[in-house]
Amino acid sequence: MAYDRYTAVCHPLLYGPVMRTELCARLVLASWGVASLNATIIVLLAVNLDFCEAQTIHHYTCELPALFPLSCSDISVTVDILLCARLLHGLGTLIPIFSYVRIVSTILSISFTTGRSKAFSTCLFSF
Repeated sequence: MAYDRYTAVCHPLLYGPVMRTELCARLVLASWGVASLNATIIVLLAVNLDFCEAQTIHHYTCELPALFPLSCSDISVTVDILLCARLLHGLGTLIPIFSYVRIVSTILSISFTTGRSKAFSTCLFSF
């Protein structure tokens, strides 16, 4: 979605040739793939934890960090893998933020106030 808006605002004449159906499908598949990989990593890390006795989880949702104090196995490798996965996920969310910065700078460089307000309203109402 961020790339779609970036192309529409920063390169409006190239929007049609760039945002083809194939590219949109690839972007959606890449997003689903990364989310599935993230979920698979978390599930595999949780399955490999050992628990010595019956424990009660006092949380509404069972997140992996909530299981760490209840586990009697060594969690240092699990914590490192989870940290790397979260860092990569965080870096992946920073890329769209940079495209939004580019969109705002492009809109601010529009000399006509009517064009600038129209571009801002287009971006704001498409959320």
